[in-house]
Amino acid sequence: MNTLTIALLQLPNSTNIEHNTARALQALVMCEREGANLIVFPECFLTGFTAKLDPCTPEDLEPSLEAIELAAAGLGVCVLLPSARMSAEGRVENMGWWL
Repeated sequence: MNTLTIALLQLPNSTNIEHNTARALQALVMCEREGANLIVFPECFLTGFTAKLDPCTPEDLEPSLEAIELAAAGLGVCVLLPSARMSAEGRVENMGWWL
């Protein structure tokens, strides 16, 4: 029988995307050490809960997403990273990434 171990995280975050990325990378290592196969971050973890999502375009988020995806692949874990982003039309989109 196969087992799936899911880590559901509740972590503090901020509106500083780089700071949140660093926290995410630390959490990936910790969760993998504990045996997690799937790591689920809190809603809006990467951008923080705020009405001011600037800068928050897909291009702004890409370095963080690449770093988290690379770390997850290296650890052999999957990641669900809910967050918000600003569309090219200026709309806030609540979404997430499966990495």
